[in-house]
Amino acid sequence: MQHLFKLILLFFTIGAGTMIIAQDDQPDNAQSIPENAPEAAPGQDMTVQRLSELLHQLDENLVENGANWQFEFRGRVLMVVADGNADRMRIMSPVTGSADLDQAEMYRLLQANFDSALDARYAVAQDILWSVFIHPLSPLRERQLASAIAQVYNTAATFGTVYSSGEFTYGGGDSNSELREELEKELERLLSPRT
Repeated sequence: MQHLFKLILLFFTIGAGTMIIAQDDQPDNAQSIPENAPEAAPGQDMTVQRLSELLHQLDENLVENGANWQFEFRGRVLMVVADGNADRMRIMSPVTGSADLDQAEMYRLLQANFDSALDARYAVAQDILWSVFIHPLSPLRERQLASAIAQVYNTAATFGTVYSSGEFTYGGGDSNSELREELEKELERLLSPRT
């Protein structure tokens, strides 16, 4: 476990410098984003600074290193890496060492990526299995951020059981709607403007 944590810290420290920017394969109207979600007014695009402000609301012990943040949500470590110049961001959480995965488990992860992980994904990097969400930075809205954090958390937490982001299952299933709604409400409350 200590080896895994060292790899996590190494990945977190150098993450922004080594992040490969890939095209987002999610449609603009992905299932986790309600069709009636309000659009931000012009000039209110998500920025690295705004993302930092929102993340600071989630965890008073948040660790920030430039455009990299590490925080804890419900006992699980999550990391956010943003690149304003490339207009990309990602949220990720380590799940387990990739050496611990056998062929059947890897096959199951690919199945989950198709039907139950949805906007979050299982991915392998630096010999670690991650739960990860990748998205353009500027169009990201606070509600999407809350949904993304919940999905990354759920996908990591349900590894080995239902392998689900807590969102709808492709094909019409909705087995985790209560968990998803509870997490999103908590995250929306934490991300709401404070007076």
